[in-house]
Amino acid sequence: MSLVLKTPPELHFMIFAMVPVSTQLALLRTCRYMFNVGVVALYRHITVSNIGARKLALTILTTKRFNYERLVRTLSYSASNIDDLYLTYPLLIDAICCMKYLTSVSFTIPRLHTATFMVNARDKGLVREPSSFFDSIPKLLAGDPSSSCRYTLPRLEKLAFDGDVELIKIGCCHRLTNLTMSSQVTAKELGGVFNTINGGHLRRLDVAVFTSTTKELLYVLYGISRECPNLWTIEVTTGMFNAIELTEMMCLPPALFPVVRTIGINSQDVRPPVFGTLPRTCYAKQKDELEKARSYMSYLETVKFGIVRWQYKDSRVVEGRWESDAFGGDHAIASDGVRSYEQGCYSCLFLVEEKKSKEN
Repeated sequence: MSLVLKTPPELHFMIFAMVPVSTQLALLRTCRYMFNVGVVALYRHITVSNIGARKLALTILTTKRFNYERLVRTLSYSASNIDDLYLTYPLLIDAICCMKYLTSVSFTIPRLHTATFMVNARDKGLVREPSSFFDSIPKLLAGDPSSSCRYTLPRLEKLAFDGDVELIKIGCCHRLTNLTMSSQVTAKELGGVFNTINGGHLRRLDVAVFTSTTKELLYVLYGISRECPNLWTIEVTTGMFNAIELTEMMCLPPALFPVVRTIGINSQDVRPPVFGTLPRTCYAKQKDELEKARSYMSYLETVKFGIVRWQYKDSRVVEGRWESDAFGGDHAIASDGVRSYEQGCYSCLFLVEEKKSKEN
């Protein structure tokens, strides 16, 4: 035991991080010192579902000797069974409301469960809607603290959810810096999201948006830039779009995202792009537009359209700072106009459209 006490605590945390959970639990039972070290590593980042979520909630709500809720920093919960409706949600939400140091939370809630989940969230104070203190006086006199006068999750910064867009109300009245919405939303629903939260605090936004045309996508990006002027990273998952039109918009003033570092559209899509114009022509045009865009977005370093990745090389060279190796080799060419891309086998389109000359 004396040898254990002489070794740095950082080494013990590294050991706990490398061994499986079963070994961590065994080490917790050896002595009080190992328990104090191990329980921090075990409860700092938690991923639970179904009965595991109920066990976690009961541990936090019933244990008197140790404040487990103070250890949790990130929580990821996935619901799937009908049992979660009445067994898991009330217990888990009660436990989450006790986690005063929770900074990141992720929910995967089936759409059919959303109404029940949100009712519990409002009743327990997990959803905080902006209102005057005077609105809560009747409930305070009745001995029923409402969600509007309870300060839950004061350190929440990151919210991720896969489910109905109604779940965004969990982030209301919080200074969110990271927001991830995995389920596809429409432009109208996206507007409701920014009516609920303050996008000015966001540094990273990951969102799946339904758009039918490139023009609609451009409008969506413009709207996001107005709501979230301080974004560092934006990742958008959508349908087919013309990447050339996007960079044409990026190189026009005012700056689309003034302080952005990374822009990704369908960046997780592994399908290849399709070219309606020769790749070398698209490469030259997009490179020139990115050079112009850098004068407005001076922090921009990475742009990714599907698997096509552009990287800004910071050097003393005046020209040629943007580089991409995705335009070489064999690529799909839309020989019959651009109709062949509609089969859904591609992540994006590269097409340089000819500008129609104005008739005198």
